[in-house]
Amino acid sequence: GTEYNLADDVLTSRRNSDFFSSDLLGKWSYRFNGHRRVYVQENLYWKHQGIPGISNNQSKHARMNTFWSLTKVGVLIPDWLDRFSVRQTLFFSHRREAFVDRFGEVGVGRQDNRYRTRSYGWRGRVRTVFGKQHAAALDVSVRREAFLPQERLNRADRLFESSRWTASGQVGTDWALPKRRGVFSASARVAYQDSRVFEESPYRFSPLAPDSTTGQTLVSIRAGGRFDLRPGFWLKANAGRSHRAPSFYEFFGDRGGVIGNTGLKPERGLTWDVGFHAQSEGGSAVLEAAYFDHRYTDLIQVVQFSQGIGRARNIGKARVRGVEAVLRGRPFGRWMLSGNYTYQRAVDASRVPHRRGRVLPNRPQHEAHAHTGLTLGRWRGFYDYIFQDGNFLDRANLRPVRARHMHHVGMRYMLYRHVEVVVEAKNLLDNQVADLWGYPLPGRSFFLTVRERF
Repeated sequence: GTEYNLADDVLTSRRNSDFFSSDLLGKWSYRFNGHRRVYVQENLYWKHQGIPGISNNQSKHARMNTFWSLTKVGVLIPDWLDRFSVRQTLFFSHRREAFVDRFGEVGVGRQDNRYRTRSYGWRGRVRTVFGKQHAAALDVSVRREAFLPQERLNRADRLFESSRWTASGQVGTDWALPKRRGVFSASARVAYQDSRVFEESPYRFSPLAPDSTTGQTLVSIRAGGRFDLRPGFWLKANAGRSHRAPSFYEFFGDRGGVIGNTGLKPERGLTWDVGFHAQSEGGSAVLEAAYFDHRYTDLIQVVQFSQGIGRARNIGKARVRGVEAVLRGRPFGRWMLSGNYTYQRAVDASRVPHRRGRVLPNRPQHEAHAHTGLTLGRWRGFYDYIFQDGNFLDRANLRPVRARHMHHVGMRYMLYRHVEVVVEAKNLLDNQVADLWGYPLPGRSFFLTVRERF
Protein backbone atom coordinates (compact mmCIF):
# COMPACT_ATOMS: atom_id res chain seq x y z
CA GLY A 1 0.00 0.00 0.00
CA THR A 2 3.02 2.34 0.15
CA GLU A 3 4.65 1.97 -3.24
CA TYR A 4 7.65 4.19 -2.40
CA ASN A 5 8.47 2.39 0.87
CA LEU A 6 9.37 -1.25 0.23
CA ALA A 7 10.64 -1.84 3.78
CA ASP A 8 7.15 -2.48 5.15
CA ASP A 9 6.13 -5.02 2.48
CA VAL A 10 5.21 -8.47 3.80
CA LEU A 11 3.55 -11.64 2.51
CA THR A 12 0.44 -12.66 4.42
CA SER A 13 -2.54 -14.97 4.01
CA ARG A 14 -5.58 -13.64 2.23
CA ARG A 15 -8.54 -13.51 4.64
CA ASN A 16 -12.25 -14.03 4.09
CA SER A 17 -11.76 -15.48 0.60
CA ASP A 18 -13.72 -18.73 1.08
CA PHE A 19 -16.66 -19.66 -1.12
CA PHE A 20 -19.09 -22.50 -1.70
CA SER A 21 -21.05 -22.82 -4.94
CA SER A 22 -23.35 -25.34 -6.56
CA ASP A 23 -25.42 -25.41 -9.71
CA LEU A 24 -28.06 -27.63 -11.29
CA LEU A 25 -29.15 -27.84 -14.93
CA GLY A 26 -32.16 -29.79 -16.13
CA LYS A 27 -33.54 -30.21 -19.67
CA TRP A 28 -36.60 -32.01 -21.01
CA SER A 29 -38.00 -32.20 -24.55
CA TYR A 30 -40.82 -34.00 -26.32
CA ARG A 31 -41.27 -34.56 -30.06
CA PHE A 32 -44.69 -34.50 -31.71
CA ASN A 33 -45.97 -34.49 -35.29
CA GLY A 34 -42.63 -35.45 -36.77
CA HIS A 35 -39.85 -32.97 -36.03
CA ARG A 36 -41.85 -30.53 -33.91
CA ARG A 37 -40.62 -30.24 -30.36
CA VAL A 38 -41.57 -28.82 -26.97
CA TYR A 39 -38.75 -28.21 -24.48
CA VAL A 40 -38.25 -27.05 -20.89
CA GLN A 41 -34.99 -25.93 -19.29
CA GLU A 42 -34.21 -25.01 -15.67
CA ASN A 43 -30.97 -23.56 -14.30
CA LEU A 44 -30.32 -23.13 -10.57
CA TYR A 45 -27.21 -21.59 -9.01
CA TRP A 46 -26.15 -20.90 -5.40
CA LYS A 47 -23.03 -19.20 -4.10
CA HIS A 48 -22.00 -18.22 -0.56
CA GLN A 49 -18.74 -16.33 -0.27
CA GLY A 50 -16.60 -13.96 1.71
CA ILE A 51 -15.59 -10.66 0.13
CA PRO A 52 -11.85 -10.02 0.63
CA GLY A 53 -10.76 -6.43 1.05
CA ILE A 54 -9.58 -4.21 -1.78
CA SER A 55 -5.83 -3.89 -2.34
CA ASN A 56 -3.93 -4.44 0.96
CA ASN A 57 -6.95 -3.67 3.18
CA GLN A 58 -8.02 -6.96 4.71
CA SER A 59 -11.67 -7.75 5.25
CA LYS A 60 -12.81 -10.15 7.97
CA HIS A 61 -16.60 -10.07 7.93
CA ALA A 62 -18.03 -8.92 4.56
CA ARG A 63 -20.19 -11.63 2.96
CA MET A 64 -22.16 -12.10 -0.26
CA ASN A 65 -24.85 -14.71 -0.89
CA THR A 66 -26.38 -15.27 -4.33
CA PHE A 67 -29.23 -17.38 -5.67
CA TRP A 68 -30.11 -17.39 -9.38
CA SER A 69 -32.84 -19.23 -11.29
CA LEU A 70 -33.61 -19.28 -15.02
CA THR A 71 -36.61 -21.07 -16.51
CA LYS A 72 -37.30 -21.48 -20.24
CA VAL A 73 -40.29 -23.06 -21.96
CA GLY A 74 -40.43 -23.20 -25.75
CA VAL A 75 -41.74 -24.84 -28.87
CA LEU A 76 -39.94 -25.43 -32.18
CA ILE A 77 -41.86 -25.97 -35.43
CA PRO A 78 -39.32 -26.48 -38.24
CA ASP A 79 -41.89 -27.06 -41.01
CA TRP A 80 -44.65 -24.50 -40.52
CA LEU A 81 -46.49 -24.09 -43.84
CA ASP A 82 -43.73 -26.26 -45.33
CA ARG A 83 -41.29 -23.34 -45.61
CA PHE A 84 -40.91 -21.60 -42.27
CA SER A 85 -39.01 -22.55 -39.11
CA VAL A 86 -40.69 -21.05 -36.03
CA ARG A 87 -39.34 -20.94 -32.48
CA GLN A 88 -41.28 -19.47 -29.54
CA THR A 89 -39.76 -19.13 -26.06
CA LEU A 90 -41.05 -17.90 -22.70
CA PHE A 91 -38.47 -17.20 -19.98
CA PHE A 92 -38.34 -16.14 -16.34
CA SER A 93 -35.23 -15.20 -14.36
CA HIS A 94 -34.94 -14.50 -10.64
CA ARG A 95 -31.76 -13.36 -8.91
CA ARG A 96 -31.55 -12.80 -5.15
CA GLU A 97 -28.46 -11.31 -3.48
CA ALA A 98 -27.52 -10.42 0.07
CA PHE A 99 -24.50 -8.14 0.64
CA VAL A 100 -23.58 -7.76 4.32
CA ASP A 101 -20.74 -5.40 5.26
CA ARG A 102 -21.75 -4.05 8.67
CA PHE A 103 -18.21 -2.84 9.45
CA GLY A 104 -17.69 -0.93 6.19
CA GLU A 105 -14.68 -3.02 5.19
CA VAL A 106 -15.50 -3.09 1.46
CA GLY A 107 -17.11 -0.43 -0.68
CA VAL A 108 -18.66 2.79 0.55
CA GLY A 109 -19.99 2.87 4.13
CA ARG A 110 -21.64 0.18 6.25
CA GLN A 111 -24.18 -1.95 4.38
CA ASP A 112 -26.67 -4.73 4.94
CA ASN A 113 -28.64 -4.90 1.71
CA ARG A 114 -30.90 -7.32 -0.13
CA TYR A 115 -31.31 -7.14 -3.90
CA ARG A 116 -33.84 -8.89 -6.14
CA THR A 117 -33.61 -8.73 -9.92
CA ARG A 118 -36.42 -10.32 -11.91
CA SER A 119 -36.99 -10.53 -15.63
CA TYR A 120 -39.50 -12.32 -17.80
CA GLY A 121 -40.54 -12.14 -21.41
CA TRP A 122 -41.15 -13.77 -24.76
CA ARG A 123 -38.95 -14.32 -27.78
CA GLY A 124 -40.13 -15.36 -31.24
CA ARG A 125 -38.05 -16.25 -34.28
CA VAL A 126 -39.16 -17.07 -37.83
CA ARG A 127 -36.70 -18.24 -40.50
CA THR A 128 -37.25 -19.15 -44.13
CA VAL A 129 -35.30 -19.98 -47.28
CA PHE A 130 -36.47 -18.57 -50.59
CA GLY A 131 -35.01 -19.24 -53.97
CA LYS A 132 -32.02 -21.53 -53.95
CA GLN A 133 -29.47 -19.66 -51.87
CA HIS A 134 -31.22 -16.90 -49.95
CA ALA A 135 -32.48 -16.87 -46.35
CA ALA A 136 -34.28 -14.39 -44.12
CA ALA A 137 -35.10 -14.23 -40.40
CA LEU A 138 -37.35 -12.15 -38.17
CA ASP A 139 -36.82 -11.91 -34.40
CA VAL A 140 -39.27 -10.23 -32.03
CA SER A 141 -39.03 -10.03 -28.24
CA VAL A 142 -40.70 -8.39 -25.26
CA ARG A 143 -38.93 -8.27 -21.90
CA ARG A 144 -39.55 -6.77 -18.48
CA GLU A 145 -36.82 -6.30 -15.86
CA ALA A 146 -37.25 -5.15 -12.27
CA PHE A 147 -34.70 -4.24 -9.63
CA LEU A 148 -36.06 -4.39 -6.06
CA PRO A 149 -33.56 -3.38 -3.34
CA GLN A 150 -33.98 -3.41 0.45
CA GLU A 151 -31.60 -1.62 2.80
CA ARG A 152 -31.72 -2.96 6.36
CA LEU A 153 -29.03 -0.87 8.04
CA ASN A 154 -29.38 2.72 6.80
CA ARG A 155 -33.07 3.08 6.16
CA ALA A 156 -32.75 6.81 5.62
CA ASP A 157 -30.74 6.19 2.44
CA ARG A 158 -33.48 4.80 0.25
CA LEU A 159 -32.36 2.69 -2.68
CA PHE A 160 -33.94 3.12 -6.10
CA GLU A 161 -36.55 0.59 -7.22
CA SER A 162 -36.66 0.47 -10.99
CA SER A 163 -38.22 -1.43 -13.85
CA ARG A 164 -37.63 -1.53 -17.58
CA TRP A 165 -39.77 -2.73 -20.48
CA THR A 166 -37.95 -3.55 -23.72
CA ALA A 167 -39.65 -4.35 -27.02
CA SER A 168 -37.39 -5.14 -29.97
CA GLY A 169 -37.57 -6.40 -33.52
CA GLN A 170 -34.78 -7.51 -35.81
CA VAL A 171 -34.81 -8.53 -39.47
CA GLY A 172 -31.86 -10.12 -41.22
CA THR A 173 -31.07 -11.66 -44.56
CA ASP A 174 -28.30 -13.74 -46.14
CA TRP A 175 -27.66 -13.65 -49.88
CA ALA A 176 -25.34 -16.12 -51.56
CA LEU A 177 -23.02 -14.53 -54.11
CA PRO A 178 -23.01 -15.82 -57.70
CA LYS A 179 -21.13 -19.06 -58.34
CA ARG A 180 -20.97 -19.68 -54.58
CA ARG A 181 -18.23 -17.11 -54.16
CA GLY A 182 -19.37 -16.13 -50.69
CA VAL A 183 -22.31 -14.63 -48.85
CA PHE A 184 -23.61 -11.14 -48.06
CA SER A 185 -25.47 -10.54 -44.77
CA ALA A 186 -27.38 -7.56 -43.46
CA SER A 187 -29.57 -6.91 -40.43
CA ALA A 188 -31.39 -4.08 -38.70
CA ARG A 189 -32.65 -3.96 -35.12
CA VAL A 190 -35.00 -1.49 -33.44
CA ALA A 191 -35.61 -1.54 -29.69
CA TYR A 192 -37.77 0.68 -27.53
CA GLN A 193 -37.10 0.88 -23.79
CA ASP A 194 -39.29 2.39 -21.11
CA SER A 195 -37.56 2.77 -17.73
CA ARG A 196 -39.34 3.86 -14.55
CA VAL A 197 -38.61 4.49 -10.87
CA PHE A 198 -41.34 3.19 -8.56
CA GLU A 199 -40.64 5.31 -5.49
CA GLU A 200 -40.52 9.04 -5.06
CA SER A 201 -36.82 9.70 -4.45
CA PRO A 202 -36.02 12.05 -1.55
CA TYR A 203 -32.98 13.15 -3.57
CA ARG A 204 -34.86 14.17 -6.71
CA PHE A 205 -32.59 17.19 -7.24
CA SER A 206 -29.43 15.17 -6.62
CA PRO A 207 -27.39 14.08 -9.68
CA LEU A 208 -27.60 10.52 -8.33
CA ALA A 209 -31.37 10.38 -8.67
CA PRO A 210 -32.62 8.95 -11.99
CA ASP A 211 -35.52 10.39 -13.96
CA SER A 212 -38.86 8.94 -12.88
CA THR A 213 -39.71 7.91 -16.47
CA THR A 214 -37.39 7.57 -19.47
CA GLY A 215 -38.28 6.33 -22.93
CA GLN A 216 -35.74 5.78 -25.68
CA THR A 217 -35.49 4.15 -29.10
CA LEU A 218 -32.26 2.32 -30.04
CA VAL A 219 -31.45 1.48 -33.66
CA SER A 220 -28.62 -0.80 -34.83
CA ILE A 221 -27.67 -1.66 -38.42
CA ARG A 222 -25.07 -4.15 -39.58
CA ALA A 223 -23.82 -5.46 -42.95
CA GLY A 224 -21.03 -7.82 -43.84
CA GLY A 225 -19.73 -10.26 -46.36
CA ARG A 226 -17.50 -13.26 -46.93
CA PHE A 227 -15.72 -13.57 -50.26
CA ASP A 228 -14.27 -16.96 -51.23
CA LEU A 229 -11.16 -16.40 -53.35
CA ARG A 230 -10.05 -20.02 -53.48
CA PRO A 231 -10.76 -23.26 -51.57
CA GLY A 232 -9.76 -22.74 -47.95
CA PHE A 233 -9.13 -18.99 -48.27
CA TRP A 234 -11.63 -16.17 -47.99
CA LEU A 235 -11.87 -12.51 -47.01
CA LYS A 236 -14.34 -11.13 -44.46
CA ALA A 237 -15.59 -7.60 -43.83
CA ASN A 238 -18.25 -6.09 -41.55
CA ALA A 239 -19.56 -2.64 -40.75
CA GLY A 240 -22.28 -1.47 -38.42
CA ARG A 241 -23.82 1.22 -36.31
CA SER A 242 -25.00 0.20 -32.84
CA HIS A 243 -26.75 1.51 -29.74
CA ARG A 244 -26.41 -0.15 -26.33
CA ALA A 245 -28.42 0.75 -23.25
CA PRO A 246 -26.81 0.50 -19.79
CA SER A 247 -27.33 -2.84 -18.11
CA PHE A 248 -28.84 -3.18 -14.62
CA TYR A 249 -25.34 -4.14 -13.43
CA GLU A 250 -24.01 -0.78 -14.66
CA PHE A 251 -26.99 1.08 -13.24
CA PHE A 252 -26.83 -0.43 -9.75
CA GLY A 253 -23.36 -1.93 -9.33
CA ASP A 254 -22.02 -5.26 -8.13
CA ARG A 255 -22.12 -4.74 -4.35
CA GLY A 256 -18.86 -3.70 -2.78
CA GLY A 257 -16.00 -2.84 -5.11
CA VAL A 258 -18.35 -1.50 -7.81
CA ILE A 259 -21.15 1.01 -7.31
CA GLY A 260 -23.89 1.87 -9.78
CA ASN A 261 -24.52 4.99 -11.80
CA THR A 262 -28.20 5.68 -12.50
CA GLY A 263 -27.33 8.67 -14.70
CA LEU A 264 -25.78 6.63 -17.52
CA LYS A 265 -26.76 7.30 -21.13
CA PRO A 266 -26.81 4.70 -23.93
CA GLU A 267 -23.55 4.30 -25.80
CA ARG A 268 -23.37 4.60 -29.59
CA GLY A 269 -20.82 2.95 -31.82
CA LEU A 270 -19.66 2.98 -35.41
CA THR A 271 -17.56 -0.12 -36.10
CA TRP A 272 -15.94 -1.91 -39.01
CA ASP A 273 -13.44 -4.70 -39.52
CA VAL A 274 -11.75 -6.57 -42.35
CA GLY A 275 -9.78 -9.80 -42.27
CA PHE A 276 -9.04 -13.17 -43.82
CA HIS A 277 -9.38 -16.88 -43.07
CA ALA A 278 -6.92 -19.46 -44.42
CA GLN A 279 -6.83 -23.19 -43.78
CA SER A 280 -4.79 -26.05 -45.09
CA GLU A 281 -6.25 -28.86 -47.13
CA GLY A 282 -8.26 -31.02 -44.76
CA GLY A 283 -8.46 -28.25 -42.16
CA SER A 284 -5.52 -29.42 -40.02
CA ALA A 285 -4.19 -25.85 -39.72
CA VAL A 286 -6.17 -22.59 -39.60
CA LEU A 287 -4.97 -18.97 -39.55
CA GLU A 288 -7.31 -16.01 -39.08
CA ALA A 289 -6.48 -12.31 -38.78
CA ALA A 290 -8.51 -9.11 -38.78
CA TYR A 291 -8.11 -5.37 -38.39
CA PHE A 292 -10.85 -3.54 -36.45
CA ASP A 293 -11.76 0.09 -35.86
CA HIS A 294 -14.46 1.04 -33.34
CA ARG A 295 -15.54 4.62 -32.65
CA TYR A 296 -17.83 5.30 -29.70
CA THR A 297 -19.88 8.17 -28.38
CA ASP A 298 -20.85 8.07 -24.68
CA LEU A 299 -18.90 4.82 -24.27
CA ILE A 300 -19.81 3.09 -20.99
CA GLN A 301 -16.58 2.28 -19.12
CA VAL A 302 -15.91 1.24 -15.51
CA VAL A 303 -13.46 3.72 -13.95
CA GLN A 304 -11.72 3.58 -10.56
CA PHE A 305 -11.95 6.50 -8.12
CA SER A 306 -9.51 7.55 -5.43
CA GLN A 307 -11.27 5.43 -2.78
CA GLY A 308 -10.47 2.29 -4.78
CA ILE A 309 -14.11 1.96 -5.85
CA GLY A 310 -15.14 1.43 -9.46
CA ARG A 311 -18.11 3.05 -11.17
CA ALA A 312 -19.44 2.97 -14.74
CA ARG A 313 -19.12 6.31 -16.51
CA ASN A 314 -19.93 7.71 -19.94
CA ILE A 315 -16.78 8.69 -21.82
CA GLY A 316 -17.61 11.41 -24.36
CA LYS A 317 -15.84 9.91 -27.35
CA ALA A 318 -13.44 7.00 -27.69
CA ARG A 319 -11.66 5.06 -30.41
CA VAL A 320 -10.51 1.44 -30.22
CA ARG A 321 -8.54 -0.03 -33.13
CA GLY A 322 -6.16 -2.90 -33.53
CA VAL A 323 -5.44 -6.36 -34.89
CA GLU A 324 -6.59 -9.83 -33.83
CA ALA A 325 -4.99 -13.10 -34.94
CA VAL A 326 -5.85 -16.75 -34.26
CA LEU A 327 -3.78 -19.83 -35.14
CA ARG A 328 -4.69 -23.44 -34.47
CA GLY A 329 -3.60 -26.75 -35.89
CA ARG A 330 -2.17 -30.22 -35.37
CA PRO A 331 1.51 -30.45 -36.34
CA PHE A 332 1.15 -34.18 -35.64
CA GLY A 333 -1.94 -36.27 -35.12
CA ARG A 334 -1.65 -36.38 -31.33
CA TRP A 335 -0.20 -32.91 -30.81
CA MET A 336 -2.53 -29.94 -30.82
CA LEU A 337 -1.42 -26.29 -30.83
CA SER A 338 -3.46 -23.08 -30.72
CA GLY A 339 -2.97 -19.44 -29.89
CA ASN A 340 -4.44 -15.98 -30.25
CA TYR A 341 -3.06 -12.47 -30.03
CA THR A 342 -4.74 -9.05 -29.81
CA TYR A 343 -3.20 -5.64 -30.22
CA GLN A 344 -5.48 -2.71 -29.49
CA ARG A 345 -5.01 1.01 -29.14
CA ALA A 346 -7.91 2.28 -27.02
CA VAL A 347 -7.79 6.04 -26.44
CA ASP A 348 -10.02 8.73 -25.02
CA ALA A 349 -11.09 10.94 -27.95
CA SER A 350 -13.14 13.43 -25.93
CA ARG A 351 -12.58 17.18 -26.14
CA VAL A 352 -11.27 17.49 -22.57
CA PRO A 353 -7.61 18.54 -23.07
CA HIS A 354 -6.10 16.66 -20.10
CA ARG A 355 -7.88 13.41 -21.09
CA ARG A 356 -7.67 13.46 -24.87
CA GLY A 357 -5.27 10.79 -26.11
CA ARG A 358 -5.12 8.96 -22.76
CA VAL A 359 -5.47 5.17 -22.73
CA LEU A 360 -8.92 3.94 -21.72
CA PRO A 361 -9.07 2.19 -18.32
CA ASN A 362 -8.78 -1.61 -18.22
CA ARG A 363 -7.81 -1.86 -21.91
CA PRO A 364 -4.37 -3.56 -22.21
CA GLN A 365 -2.50 -2.90 -25.43
CA HIS A 366 -1.25 -6.48 -25.89
CA GLU A 367 -2.94 -9.77 -24.97
CA ALA A 368 -1.89 -13.29 -25.92
CA HIS A 369 -2.87 -16.86 -25.09
CA ALA A 370 -1.12 -20.06 -26.19
CA HIS A 371 -2.30 -23.63 -25.60
CA THR A 372 -0.72 -26.94 -26.48
CA GLY A 373 -1.68 -30.52 -25.68
CA LEU A 374 -0.31 -34.01 -26.38
CA THR A 375 -2.49 -37.15 -26.25
CA LEU A 376 -1.01 -40.60 -25.63
CA GLY A 377 -3.66 -43.26 -25.21
CA ARG A 378 -5.77 -42.37 -22.18
CA TRP A 379 -3.32 -39.67 -21.07
CA ARG A 380 -3.32 -36.07 -22.21
CA GLY A 381 -0.90 -33.41 -21.01
CA PHE A 382 -1.49 -29.71 -21.63
CA TYR A 383 0.12 -26.31 -21.08
CA ASP A 384 -1.32 -22.77 -21.21
CA TYR A 385 0.47 -19.43 -21.32
CA ILE A 386 -1.45 -16.19 -20.79
CA PHE A 387 0.01 -12.71 -21.21
CA GLN A 388 -1.71 -9.39 -20.53
CA ASP A 389 0.10 -6.12 -20.99
CA GLY A 390 0.10 -3.44 -18.32
CA ASN A 391 -2.82 -1.00 -18.33
CA PHE A 392 -4.45 1.67 -16.18
CA LEU A 393 -7.35 1.77 -13.73
CA ASP A 394 -8.24 5.45 -14.14
CA ARG A 395 -8.84 7.89 -17.00
CA ALA A 396 -5.85 10.07 -16.05
CA ASN A 397 -3.48 7.05 -16.39
CA LEU A 398 -2.06 7.63 -12.91
CA ARG A 399 -2.87 4.19 -11.45
CA PRO A 400 -1.05 1.54 -13.51
CA VAL A 401 -1.50 -2.24 -13.39
CA ARG A 402 1.59 -4.34 -14.06
CA ALA A 403 1.85 -6.74 -16.98
CA ARG A 404 1.18 -10.36 -16.08
CA HIS A 405 2.57 -13.70 -17.28
CA MET A 406 0.63 -16.79 -16.22
CA HIS A 407 1.66 -20.44 -16.77
CA HIS A 408 -0.73 -23.39 -16.28
CA VAL A 409 0.08 -27.10 -16.68
CA GLY A 410 -2.01 -30.21 -16.23
CA MET A 411 -2.60 -33.87 -16.93
CA ARG A 412 -5.87 -35.59 -17.88
CA TYR A 413 -6.57 -39.32 -17.63
CA MET A 414 -9.63 -41.14 -18.97
CA LEU A 415 -10.40 -43.54 -16.15
CA TYR A 416 -13.41 -45.11 -17.84
CA ARG A 417 -15.36 -44.39 -21.01
CA HIS A 418 -17.14 -41.33 -19.57
CA VAL A 419 -15.05 -40.62 -16.44
CA GLU A 420 -11.90 -38.51 -16.44
CA VAL A 421 -9.51 -37.28 -13.76
CA VAL A 422 -7.69 -33.97 -14.19
CA VAL A 423 -4.75 -32.65 -12.15
CA GLU A 424 -3.80 -28.99 -12.72
CA ALA A 425 -1.27 -26.49 -11.43
CA LYS A 426 -2.27 -22.90 -12.20
CA ASN A 427 -0.03 -19.83 -11.98
CA LEU A 428 2.92 -22.18 -11.78
CA LEU A 429 5.49 -19.43 -11.13
CA ASP A 430 3.37 -17.90 -8.35
CA ASN A 431 3.06 -14.54 -10.10
CA GLN A 432 1.57 -12.10 -7.59
CA VAL A 433 -0.75 -9.98 -9.72
CA ALA A 434 -3.80 -7.87 -8.98
CA ASP A 435 -6.91 -7.50 -11.07
CA LEU A 436 -9.27 -4.54 -11.21
CA TRP A 437 -9.22 -2.17 -8.21
CA GLY A 438 -6.25 -3.97 -6.66
CA TYR A 439 -8.17 -7.22 -6.16
CA PRO A 440 -5.49 -9.95 -5.96
CA LEU A 441 -5.65 -12.97 -8.23
CA PRO A 442 -4.78 -16.40 -6.80
CA GLY A 443 -1.10 -17.35 -6.61
CA ARG A 444 0.11 -20.87 -7.28
CA SER A 445 -2.93 -23.17 -7.05
CA PHE A 446 -3.52 -26.90 -7.42
CA PHE A 447 -6.75 -28.55 -8.54
CA LEU A 448 -8.02 -32.10 -8.68
CA THR A 449 -11.17 -32.63 -10.77
CA VAL A 450 -13.22 -35.75 -11.35
CA ARG A 451 -15.73 -35.40 -14.20
CA GLU A 452 -18.33 -37.81 -15.51
CA ARG A 453 -20.26 -37.26 -18.73
CA PHE A 454 -23.49 -39.12 -19.35
